[in-house]
Parts: sequence; C-alpha cells; structure tokens
Amino acid sequence: MFHLLLVLPILGPLLAVYGVIVAVLFCLPFWVGVPLQAILTAVSKKEGLLLLPSGLGLVCALGYLGWFRGLLPFWFQLFYWAVFFLSLWLTWLVVGKLRALVLNWMERRNKGVDGKEGTGGP
Repeated sequence: MFHLLLVLPILGPLLAVYGVIVAVLFCLPFWVGVPLQAILTAVSKKEGLLLLPSGLGLVCALGYLGWFRGLLPFWFQLFYWAVFFLSLWLTWLVVGKLRALVLNWMERRNKGVDGKEGTGGP
C-alpha cells in the first residue's frame, strides 16, 4: 500500500476532477497490451506480430503524453510508460520461455511414442 501513498499527491487532484475514467484510462494499456502480448507470443512465429503490442503502446503513449500534458508531471508519464513497456518485455520473455519448454516437452514425448526412444515402461 506504500506505493499508493507515493502516487496519491499526483493522482489525487486528477481523480477528483475527472473521476474513475482516469483510472480506467491508466489501466487500459495494461488490460489490452499484456494479454495481447501473451497471446501473440504463444501462438505466433512472425517477428512483426510480436511487435504489435509495442507499436500500439507507443501510439497510446504519444496520445497520453499529449492529453495529460498539463495534468500530470512529465516524469510521472515517462515512468508509467517505462513500467508498461517493461511489463510487455517480461511477458514476452516468460511466455516465450514457457512456449519453448512446452514445445520441447511435446517433441520429447512424441519421440517416445513413435518408438524411436524407450518410454521407460515394460
């Protein structure tokens, strides 16, 4: 809860004036970008599709920087988008590693089923 106390002096007046819509706008990139990155990393082999959430995030970042220009400090906006892109990168790393592990496990299992290697059973 300490992190909320750090952000409260910055977001407090903004939330008081604009209400819950600001909270939704700040959560929207995370709600859309991170699951989209996870899905595309899990099912896509094309490099261009893996960069789609980052490209959409960049467009959103430019829009947010323009829209919240006078309302929020610039350093806060940069920190917010740095956390967003860091979360996209970590999602790509974790889901990519999990995909590689699952594909490796399936390949080893299929080798055992085809009879090329022993399955360890009688």
